[in-house]
This record gives sequence, structure tokens and C-alpha cells, in this order.
Amino acid sequence: LPPPLPVWTWSGFYLGGSAGAAAGTATFSDSYGPSIFGDKVNTAAFLAGLQLGYNWQVAPRWVVGLQADASYLDSNGTYTCMQASAEIVGSNCQVSPRVLASLTGRVGFLVDPLGRTLIYGKGGGAWMNSDISITPNNSFGPPTFPNAPATGPETNGHGDAWGWTVGAGIERALTPAWSVGL
Repeated sequence: LPPPLPVWTWSGFYLGGSAGAAAGTATFSDSYGPSIFGDKVNTAAFLAGLQLGYNWQVAPRWVVGLQADASYLDSNGTYTCMQASAEIVGSNCQVSPRVLASLTGRVGFLVDPLGRTLIYGKGGGAWMNSDISITPNNSFGPPTFPNAPATGPETNGHGDAWGWTVGAGIERALTPAWSVGL
């Protein structure tokens, strides 16, 4: 008689890596009014990061857990902004998201008889840090258009954004120590 298989469990600490793509939008506002080109800068990104967490298998087929993750983003988006009318020379607005992090909880259900495929939903808080610059397009002297604001030097800064995240996923345990997910 072969020895019995060890009982499979999702309970325990985990550490993992991730890589993927992201897309986002940054909105700029101007005291002179909305830009004729729009006030949004789109960004696409490659990201790579780490996550760590802990799962509890609370019933034969249910798993709950907490996860923290952080990713570095290679991203850059530019667009003409801050041009309220054709008489005003606008600026070039640039956004470069750099770091994305979240703290989430998840609830999952084991869908296969061996308990190795987990379908889950998750949600929690999120934070992002971005580099931001605004470069006036007419910086070669006094404004040549009536009612045009005076141009100035490039403005650079860093922005932090706090928000929330919600999502769903599927994870497949390959061995007791390795899994893959989407």
C-alpha cells in the first residue's frame, strides 16, 4: 500500500515576484480653464515588483489572506496641456509614474478536487509616486499673444496619490513551494 499523500494547504507565508504592463491617466488643471487639447496625459508602463503575504485556509475549500506588494514602473507620458484657448501658448506636461504599492485582503475558493487552483477576489488601499514636469512651450521671451500668461521656467515635482484597488485572479499551485497566477 503506498503511503498517503500529504494534506495540501494554502496556509502560510509567501514571497513572490511579478512583472507586467500597466496603463494610467494623469489629469492637470489650469486656472485659466480646461485645455483645448484636454487635460489628460496617458501613460503606459512596464512594471516589475515583489509581493509578500500570508494565507489562512479557513475551511476545506476557502482561503483568506493579506498581501503587500510594491512595483517599480518604467513609464513616461507627455501631452500638450494648459492651453485654455488658441491665443494662449500651452505647455508640455510630462508624467512618469515610478512606484506603485498596495496592501490588500483576499478571499478565495479552491475549485479543483485536489485544492491546487484558487480563484479569488481582492481589495484594499493603493499608493503611487510619480515624477511630474510642466515645460512652457513659449519660453523665448515675452508673450506675443494678448492675454497670454507670462511664461516661466520648467516646473518639476513629485506627486503621491492614494486610492484603492479591487481585482480578481486565479492562482495554480505547482508544488508546495511554487505557484503561478494571473
